[in-house]
Amino acid sequence: MLDDMLRTAARRAAPPSLHARTEGRGSRGVRGATAAAIGRVVAAAGVVGALALLGAPAAQAHNTLRASDPADGATVAFAPDRVTLTFDMPATAIGTEVVVTAADGRVVSAGPAELVDATVAQPLAGELPAGAYAVAWRVTSADGHPIEGSLGFTATAATVAGTGGAPVPAPEPTADAASPSPATTSSASSAPTADPTPSAVPDAGDSAADEPAVAGPVLIGVGAVLVIAGGVAAWYLLRRRPDEAGGPGAGTRAPGGDPAGPTA
Repeated sequence: MLDDMLRTAARRAAPPSLHARTEGRGSRGVRGATAAAIGRVVAAAGVVGALALLGAPAAQAHNTLRASDPADGATVAFAPDRVTLTFDMPATAIGTEVVVTAADGRVVSAGPAELVDATVAQPLAGELPAGAYAVAWRVTSADGHPIEGSLGFTATAATVAGTGGAPVPAPEPTADAASPSPATTSSASSAPTADPTPSAVPDAGDSAADEPAVAGPVLIGVGAVLVIAGGVAAWYLLRRRPDEAGGPGAGTRAPGGDPAGPTA
């Protein structure tokens, strides 16, 4: 009985073995390296998320065509003296261009486009015939990004730019044309009269193409996911710290400072 008590006391008083101390230091080293790696991941996720959130407004800063005069696909009595485009924000003069083509294929836009606030006006010049007009535009946004598009309208009557819509005067007939010869009169009277057919009106050009602002919501979503992942990793790291402070074997000692062990 006395021998058993002496052996138990000797085991309690003996210091931990070298293997146990080495194993404890190795476990603490592994946990420390893991915590450092998690910290670096959290920091990187925070930086990427912040950059994504800051870059989202810039991706949405491109101009967007809001309205035009004449409107896209509209039919007007005569072509106006200028075509006006209205955007959601001012454009820059560098790279801004508007080309207006009449139904006969002539380019009737004249001079550079005029920029006032968020509007871009393109003057027209010369004779403006009836028919379909095509408007091709290209503007440079305030952030330097160029956008472009096209639209169209139809004029029912011809006019001359700068006359306020006055009709184009018909050419005066010459003396020879005023008195047709008898042969011409007889041939004209004998020829059958063809039924008039309505002229086909070409469709207007393509509407203005707006650049999709998808990149902005995608960047915001990626930034939010990264910030949430960083928060979860930080919470896990804080939960692990109390266990590291106690070391291996923490919480296994009995009251009074003696380790819990078998009694004789």
